[in-house]
Amino acid sequence: MRLRIAAHRSQTLLHRSNRIRSVRTESCCCDDWGAMPHEIASAITESEAMKIRQTDPSSPEAVTILEQSWRFLDAMFPPDQRFRLDMDSLRASNITFFMATEGGMATGCAAFAQQGDDWGELKSMFVASAARGSGAAKGLLDAVELCAREKGCTTLRLESGTGLDVAHRFYEREGFHTIGPFGAYPDVPSSVFMEKNLAPDSGDGDATSR
Repeated sequence: MRLRIAAHRSQTLLHRSNRIRSVRTESCCCDDWGAMPHEIASAITESEAMKIRQTDPSSPEAVTILEQSWRFLDAMFPPDQRFRLDMDSLRASNITFFMATEGGMATGCAAFAQQGDDWGELKSMFVASAARGSGAAKGLLDAVELCAREKGCTTLRLESGTGLDVAHRFYEREGFHTIGPFGAYPDVPSSVFMEKNLAPDSGDGDATSR
């Protein structure tokens, strides 16, 4: 999964171009798409608030942003080195899907995949080029980390790709470090594997992944 991300933690205001922006993040990590999410961050913006919410990946808005991410990855990596989730995989029972919107438009997405009792994976992370730097990436990552913790995970891992250096630096700032291949991933030249400790006493802080 390749992802780019950025937004603010609860009660944190981002300053961009001397203007105050804010991000509302709504997430409950629920199994029912219709369940009411709880708000973990909220503030006033100069226009419509950006929102991060759990949603159905097959909804029209989610499909639009997912197709953008798939085109991006398909243009960068050969078929045998693309590890993105297709729609059937995104609707599996171990997946929780999040979408960023602003002004009613989808601007990014990310998914949490529960892979074991105490660890999970960041998948399908993507932010549209026009929204990069808006806070969507951080908001999506925060939502995934909150979901992982709520499900009892102490480790979050991801697989990204070579050439996505900006994303990798973002992950490093957020507490990820490089590791070797994990799970069923092959050791291919284009893959970059990273991990973050989510344990309360880990000291870690809270892009594009496949």
